[in-house]
Amino acid sequence: LDPGLGKTKICLDFTAYMRLNRVLVICPKALMFVWEDEVAIHRPDVSYTTFTTTEWDNHADLSKTLWIINYRKAVILKDLLKRVKFDAIFIDEGLVKNASSEQTKAITALSKNIPNRVIMSGTLVNNTEADVFSPVRILEPSLVGTAYGKFRDTYFNVWLPNKEDKDIKVTCGPKDPEMIKSILHSCSLVMRKEEWLSLPDKQFIEIEVPLPEQTAHHYYELLANYITTV
Repeated sequence: LDPGLGKTKICLDFTAYMRLNRVLVICPKALMFVWEDEVAIHRPDVSYTTFTTTEWDNHADLSKTLWIINYRKAVILKDLLKRVKFDAIFIDEGLVKNASSEQTKAITALSKNIPNRVIMSGTLVNNTEADVFSPVRILEPSLVGTAYGKFRDTYFNVWLPNKEDKDIKVTCGPKDPEMIKSILHSCSLVMRKEEWLSLPDKQFIEIEVPLPEQTAHHYYELLANYITTV
C-alpha cells in the first residue's frame, strides 16, 4: 500500500474482526510507538505488550493480543517466540529480502507454523526482482520454493564471472518479468492513493526568505563544498 493508506489500521482491524487471540508484530524499532499510538486511536479494544528489552518474563504476557517487537529482538528471542502459539504474524516494512541474512532466516522460521502471515510494505522490491523470493517464501512457499538457488536459476538470467567456479553466480535480470510480477501479485493486495483517495490537487506556495550577508556566505559555501568554517 502507498504511504498514508493505513496499513497498520488494516492489520489492527483484521485482528479484531477475526478475533485473533495472539499476533506477533515485527517492526523497525523506530515504528514501535506507531503501533501503540494506532491501537490507542483505532482499536483500544486490542490489548498489547511491547518488548522494550529482551527480558522475556517482563514482556511475554499470554493475556495480550499483540506482541510488538523489533527485528533485532525478534532474532535474539526467536527460540522462545517459536514456543508461543500465534494466530498471525505482521512483518512491518518487509525487511526480509536478503535470503542469506540472519534476520530473514530467523523470521522465516518463526512464521513457518503461523497460519496468517502478512508483510506490510510500500516498496517491497527495492533493488532487483529477486527481492520477491524471501517475502513470498514467507507468505506462500509453494509459489517460489524454499531454495533461493533453484528459484534464481529457474526465473533469472545468470552470469558466471569465473567459468572454473560455477558456484559463484551473478543474477542478471529475470527471464520473464511478467512471470515474476504475477507471482508477487498472486499473494498481494496492491492499493494506490490515486485509486483509493479523493485528494485535492497539490498547491505549492513559494516563500522567499532573504539571508543576511554572512549567513548567505556560509550557505553557499556549504552548497559548493559541503563544508564551511564558522
